[in-house]
Amino acid sequence: MTEYEIMSLFSDYHDNTIQLVFGYVSIVSAFLIMSYFAADKLNKVHVFIVLVLFTGISFLLIAQINLTRNLMSELNSLLLEYPDSLVSDAGAAPVVATALITTLYNLVTVGGYIGSMAFFFYQRRQGSDSNIA
Repeated sequence: MTEYEIMSLFSDYHDNTIQLVFGYVSIVSAFLIMSYFAADKLNKVHVFIVLVLFTGISFLLIAQINLTRNLMSELNSLLLEYPDSLVSDAGAAPVVATALITTLYNLVTVGGYIGSMAFFFYQRRQGSDSNIA
């Protein structure tokens, strides 16, 4: 694989990560809106279905984000091995940055999941009528 092909693939993985994060934010936003308006109105069967679907989709997207970020890290390491490479002069900083950004993605996505679930149960307990004023 040439240096250009690795850089192009790295860019494609980066774009895929951004699309996955936007998809995740859309799912979380829809779940929060549904929680606000309907959490207290759902029966136990519907609560189970909604929570299982939300959890499954959330963890699927989080896993895909992590897989893509891990592939980016491997490509970054491979790119640093090229002699006379434009990227190899930067040293280990890109590898560390990729790992740090992956950790931030994990904090945001897992935190968003936990916060959304907490809001759902809060709304289920309080009801949306108490928020209208």
